[in-house]
This record gives sequence, C-alpha cells and structure tokens, in this order.
Amino acid sequence: MKNLFLISIIFLSGISLNAQVTLSDIEDINYPEAGVYYKDVNHILDAFEGTYLFTNGNTSFKIVLEKKINLPFNNGIYYEDI
Repeated sequence: MKNLFLISIIFLSGISLNAQVTLSDIEDINYPEAGVYYKDVNHILDAFEGTYLFTNGNTSFKIVLEKKINLPFNNGIYYEDI
C-alpha cells in the first residue's frame, strides 16, 4: 500500500510539471517554439481594435477588429494573442 501511494505521488507530480507553459512577449515571435504562449504584454494590439468603415459613393466596406487571447496555432503547438 505504501509503494502504491509513493508511485501515485510521483506520477501526479510528473503530470503537473508537463502542464506548465512558458510565457513570452508577442514581439519576440521570430521562430515560434513548442509549448510557448506569446502574450501581448505591452498591449500593442489594443491600438488596432475597433470598427473601420470605408465609404465610396454607394459602396461601403466595414471591418471589425477584435483582440483574441490565448489562441492555439499549428495544431496547439504554441499559443498566441491575435
């Protein structure tokens, strides 16, 4: 019983170590690495949020930009704010 308890403690501690994600600034995304979350630390994406409208006569074009956080890229290998 004592051995089963020790084995379960070792197994559960190994799982918790693998669940940690490294945090990096989105400006340092030259070559994305596996298991890294590229966060918008300096809030550079906030300046682009909003609704943009272009009108030319009867033609109008509307773009709505929203900041999305912690989205998986490349089948979940790394995460990024976009």
